[in-house]
Amino acid sequence: MMKAPSEANTIEEYYLLKEYRKCLELASQIQPIEQADLKARRFDALMYSINEQERVTNSLSDSTSPETLYFLWSETGDHNARRRFLEMEGSPQLDTAELQYALATYYISRDKNKTYQLLNRSLELSSGGKTVNKDVIKALASVTQSLNQPQQSFLWAMVAKQFDIPIASDNELRLMFNLNDSEYDQLKSQANTVAKAIKNGSYSPTLSR
Repeated sequence: MMKAPSEANTIEEYYLLKEYRKCLELASQIQPIEQADLKARRFDALMYSINEQERVTNSLSDSTSPETLYFLWSETGDHNARRRFLEMEGSPQLDTAELQYALATYYISRDKNKTYQLLNRSLELSSGGKTVNKDVIKALASVTQSLNQPQQSFLWAMVAKQFDIPIASDNELRLMFNLNDSEYDQLKSQANTVAKAIKNGSYSPTLSR
């Protein structure tokens, strides 16, 4: 949970400023036709948005909320926020679907086995429905491939299809993973079970083993 409700509002303000800044950066490149000072005013507005983004992040620098620390780390590259976030690993504070995935993004290039465990935990904690993070499913297909677990990778690719994630066709995947008829049918059935559990918010890692 956030340390205070205002932190969530402050982060939302940052994202609004980010979008506003994008618009201004585009507009500042457009040569005004009728008003000679329009481009200068656009530039002033752009600088204001940049300063406001800095003000917003500075106002959050003392936060102890893991969500806020992850925001500062992922959005601004704040190494101190990353250190403080990682120090919370293993605590109940990080035991949410969103924050287990956040941890997985850190370990993806460092420890594939740990990443696999964190991604599974993220799905286990997900309440299903529209809250399912499709990036977790895509990452599981990729990580299991990196771990030289072709059947697991195929399984998660089949699960991904049920969440409308673009992947190769069934035949292409079957050839890619060199599956016989029995393996193909068994894994496809298992993928249906896994996908249904994820959608219902009742996923358990034992379902995908």
